[in-house]
Amino acid sequence: MPFIAECLHCRGSRFQVPNKKRGTFGHCPKCNQEFLLEPKSDAARELVNYHFDPTADDDDDDAGPTSLPYISSQAELNTETAALTPETMTAPVVPPVRQEIVEAPTYRTTDELTHPATVGALVALGIFGFAILVSQLPYGRFVAGPIAVLGVAIAAFAWLSLEKRKWLGPLALGVNVLALLLIAVFPAWLGLSGWTPNADDPESQPKPVTAIGRDGSMPEAADVVDASKAVWQQGDVRIVINSAKIGPLDPTAKTPDKQKERAVRISVTLKNVGVARMIRFEGWKATPTEEVKLTQAGKLLTAHSTTTAQVAIFPGKAGECELVFAAPTGKEELQLELPASGFEGTAPAKFAIPRAFVTGR
Repeated sequence: MPFIAECLHCRGSRFQVPNKKRGTFGHCPKCNQEFLLEPKSDAARELVNYHFDPTADDDDDDAGPTSLPYISSQAELNTETAALTPETMTAPVVPPVRQEIVEAPTYRTTDELTHPATVGALVALGIFGFAILVSQLPYGRFVAGPIAVLGVAIAAFAWLSLEKRKWLGPLALGVNVLALLLIAVFPAWLGLSGWTPNADDPESQPKPVTAIGRDGSMPEAADVVDASKAVWQQGDVRIVINSAKIGPLDPTAKTPDKQKERAVRISVTLKNVGVARMIRFEGWKATPTEEVKLTQAGKLLTAHSTTTAQVAIFPGKAGECELVFAAPTGKEELQLELPASGFEGTAPAKFAIPRAFVTGR
């Protein structure tokens, strides 16, 4: 439906414009200016909007505003406007607009994640890892145990209060119970062997006593070592009986009575076969509490003296000691026991010395 547009610059030119040109710019032949093509009055705008039929064909729409007749008088304008009355026009047919209802997606709310029960279950899961980590520290088992108990309690309360994600409760409770069992009952699964650092340190554990053959045979566990066939070893301490000789107690004695006194001299070598620590070798002396013992058939032979001073034996080095006892009389083997205090050990060194190993008369 065409409408009447007026030049906004000179106000003296009016045009009949097709409705599809509404909102575009036209050229005024009178003032030679461009202006916006809009209905001149509000009444005209209402008529244009009311009588516009979008489904109707308008053959005149292709024509521009500059090709339409120019209205020069107010009478002509009134005549054109009077023709645009509601009685002479029909209502436009407006097609219905189809609306589709789209469901909004559901999102997880913040309240669900910050629920105290959910937070408690997540905290209990974190306590499990923290307890395992603390158990690896010195004396950590004493601290990790109560932490795991706290995790069990928090997980149990969270499980009872959970409304959503209820699987978090039993999961948190299960892993904390597992941590408690590992810390208290199965510490070996965590690489632990005791409640104190010394118990977990392999170097602090007592070393077994072994007998190493003089012919290079493999070490064997032994309480008493045959001095003629093997050497005694515990950890980094190795003790070797070099010889056992019977001779005068005082080789420099000049009187016959002194020369008749006989003794057995046992040569002992202590070697540090480790690579780290120094061994303080104090030797062996006859003391009331820890004495060097040499027995034959259950009879204790008198200890006379030792010739070893206190020395420090570094890795790869050795120290020697000579033990002097009253000479044995029978043919039974000798039993020698050396206290562990002489070499800072944990077990005494015990040897069986066959009579064939003893030389001299």
